[in-house]
Amino acid sequence: MDGIDCSDKSTFNRISGIRLTGFVTEKDFQRAKQKATKKKKLDCSTAEYLTIDEGLRMHIMHSGSFDDEPETAAKMNDYISCTTAKLFHLAMQLVYNGY
Repeated sequence: MDGIDCSDKSTFNRISGIRLTGFVTEKDFQRAKQKATKKKKLDCSTAEYLTIDEGLRMHIMHSGSFDDEPETAAKMNDYISCTTAKLFHLAMQLVYNGY
């Protein structure tokens, strides 16, 4: 990836997340957080309930070493570039054909 030194992990800002089903509310989350803190003696103070709107996105499962992530990212970039070109071509066909 241009401009990113993937070997220097100290510059990365990562967040781990778990997707919750739609019926889990923030109230449910806070109750579970309190229960885990009390019952399991866990420090859950940094756990957050977040709603994230990612917009148009692509997901890929990286399997392997963190040091191999640039190869996975390159595959995504290639796919996106190819797909974007195809969509642009299709859009131009639709415009020129009067749709």
